[in-house]
Amino acid sequence: MRCARTPDCPGVVDADGFCEVCGLAPWPTRPARAATPTAGAPVGHETWPVAGLVSLPVRDFTGHRRTTAGLTVPEHERFCANPACRREVGRGGAERLDHGYCPHCGTPFAFVSALAPGDVVAGQYEVVGYLARGGLGQVYLAEDVHLDRKPMALKRLINKTEPDALAIEVSERQFLTTLDHPNIVRIFNFVSAEDRLFGGQTSYIVMEYLEGMPLHELWQAAVDPARPAVTLPLVEVLAYGHEILTALDHLHGKGLLYTDLHPGNVIRTADRVKLIDLGGVRRADDRHSPRVRTETYGVSPTELAAHGFTVRSDLYAVGVMLRELSRPPLDSPGREPDLGAESFGRLVTRAAHPEWRRRFASASEMSEQLKGVLRELLPAPPADRGQEPSTVFAPTAALLDAGLGAVPGLAAWTDPAAADLPHHGRPAPPSVATGLPVPRPAAVVR
Repeated sequence: MRCARTPDCPGVVDADGFCEVCGLAPWPTRPARAATPTAGAPVGHETWPVAGLVSLPVRDFTGHRRTTAGLTVPEHERFCANPACRREVGRGGAERLDHGYCPHCGTPFAFVSALAPGDVVAGQYEVVGYLARGGLGQVYLAEDVHLDRKPMALKRLINKTEPDALAIEVSERQFLTTLDHPNIVRIFNFVSAEDRLFGGQTSYIVMEYLEGMPLHELWQAAVDPARPAVTLPLVEVLAYGHEILTALDHLHGKGLLYTDLHPGNVIRTADRVKLIDLGGVRRADDRHSPRVRTETYGVSPTELAAHGFTVRSDLYAVGVMLRELSRPPLDSPGREPDLGAESFGRLVTRAAHPEWRRRFASASEMSEQLKGVLRELLPAPPADRGQEPSTVFAPTAALLDAGLGAVPGLAAWTDPAAADLPHHGRPAPPSVATGLPVPRPAAVVR
């Protein structure tokens, strides 16, 4: 048996179980894990906090994500990946092509795996198996042979085979490795390798591997009668929305746009929600890079032509996604709508409004309204929790309700003239006029 401790070791394992060259034993064989019907079920009573308002259950996703030896794409799912084209490619029965170039726009397509288990990319990442297919390429589970075989997600990111163009594009996207946020997948490296399908070189993005379930799969599990342990109540949908908006706010603050938000690009791990697949992330002033978006969650072509990708187009996708994820609890037959359903409807209607200027101006602004809906759905807060400061009114030192419920003073009991007056403790009109909070400037309340 050939030694596999390092990609460049030429040795073989001897009868004693050690390499004749490097002297190391082979890596232990990892048992295969299969997904179970309970994947996504809560783990006991463990929870994790969101927005300081709600605690979500920790869920068990062990073994949910299974790898396969390769990629198989049914003929009816074969379309050009170019959003401006989207025509049928690679079809035709026995003579169909599994990889090639779109005859209409020239975009490369590949419906077979570019890598196989055991392949080593860039001398460091050994492929374990195939994970998924996205609009920009294929995703594999790999192990870093230089870091104790730490699991990594390896994505074939771009389809450029010209060395100069490849180097320029990889250099331009190195900024993604600087992103560090708990709700955004970590990018560790960009590497190039031989392209077996098209020749030349292709690029791979090396990402954090996450054990979890994309939100579209979680939604499917929640509506599956065979999986009663998996639920997706409206409170949880809103909590996911808050975490997504937190991640987008971080990106927008760095002058970046996500552009391709949909439930398949958000993964729910045991105790976190994370944006994955950063292949579409671009700088806010970028008007030249190819557009990456999912049409169902994207704004109209007219808006793209007028404004391009913007903060508001990202928030549009959030609104559409939250509306879709909320459909089971809102539309189930015979079920009363949640108390905050009407306010939730206003939230997503504004976020996904067809008119660009009618939407939220920032992720933080949308997050504030989202938290307001959450408060409607949740039970009354405990007495020891501090009040949330208003985003509309400035704080005031006056306590207009300080006298409500107070015992009347001695005069109320001894003065005959005051005996017939009600002692409800309400403030006098002059006190109301001077004690009401002052609205914040209009520039702050957008």
